[in-house]
Amino acid sequence: HAESISDQWTALKSLIYQEPGSLPKMSWITVNRRFQHSCPDLLALIDLVLSLPPSTAERERL
Repeated sequence: HAESISDQWTALKSLIYQEPGSLPKMSWITVNRRFQHSCPDLLALIDLVLSLPPSTAERERL
């Protein structure tokens, strides 16, 4: 799947930059919904990364 992720990353960038006027206003939810069929593996990976906590400090204090 590594090649697939790389290919999907290239495709996603190309698709997003086809609409440069909407880019500053585009949210992650919009990107995910609009391109879920074109780049499913990449978007699933990004969703996974976004679900991780930014820090383990809270857990370390317990």
